[in-house]
Amino acid sequence: MGEHAVVKGISRQISGRRIVHRYAVYLHAIHDNVFAVIIGFTLIAVGEKGQPLLNVIDSLNEVCLKIISTIMYFTPIGVFCTIVPVVEANGTETIISLATQLIILYLSLHLSYMDLPLK
Repeated sequence: MGEHAVVKGISRQISGRRIVHRYAVYLHAIHDNVFAVIIGFTLIAVGEKGQPLLNVIDSLNEVCLKIISTIMYFTPIGVFCTIVPVVEANGTETIISLATQLIILYLSLHLSYMDLPLK
């Protein structure tokens, strides 16, 4: 791959269209957060009259948390079903390699947190 191709690839990555699109996506998230804060402050300011809407929002929050907990309950099964074809195609050496890397990661995280002073 020549230098010209590398420069051309980099220029495609930072083209104006992609930058504007990414900015618009982040700006949309900011709008959502600002709207949520405004609704929250308004509900506090309204007081007792805003209680029914607050109850609806609280109920929706409970429903969302239940959906997320159900998804997280079944996630290990999905991960297992995703790994099975890889182990079947490549043998048990793959899972042993993954387990070794996971153990090294856990040990390194554990050792790095042991050095932190507790206050």
